[in-house]
Parts: sequence; structure tokens; C-alpha cells
Amino acid sequence: MRAQNVLVLSVSTYQSTHRDAAGHTTPIARVAGSGKAVLFRDGVQVIGKWSRASLSDPMVFTTTVGTPLLFEPGVTWLELVPLEVKVSSK
Repeated sequence: MRAQNVLVLSVSTYQSTHRDAAGHTTPIARVAGSGKAVLFRDGVQVIGKWSRASLSDPMVFTTTVGTPLLFEPGVTWLELVPLEVKVSSK
């Protein structure tokens, strides 16, 4: 399946207290608040921002000047990456 949009959100993370069979904990993403968003569509990278007041609210995606991010109709892939990961098209 081909995606028309790939949206990458920079999020803070913390370690869960749950351990898997090997004894490792897993990171949990904080998806309330705000952070950097990068939208890839039509061969272009658009830098923006995501925000969400609480977990029960919808996420809002805007450009750096505050206008809504515009998505192509179709499939959108969403990637959550830790804050320390640099997002780039290269």
C-alpha cells in the first residue's frame, strides 16, 4: 500500500514499568501537549506543529505560521519519534 502522506510527530517518551518476556521495558509516547510535526507529501517536506490539549481531544496539525497542514486525499502514515531523533527527508 502506498501512502500519499507521511506525518512524523516528535514526541516525548518515558519507559513503561511493564517488562516483556526478555525483561525489557518499552517506551511510551506522550501524545498530549504539543510538538514538532513534519509532513511529507508530493515530494515536499512541510514543517509544522501538532497539538492536543488532552487524550480525549483530537490532534490539530498546523504549519509554523498557524495555518492548517494540508494533506493529500488517501492513505496517511503516522510515525511517532522520540524528541532526540532528527527528522529529515535525506
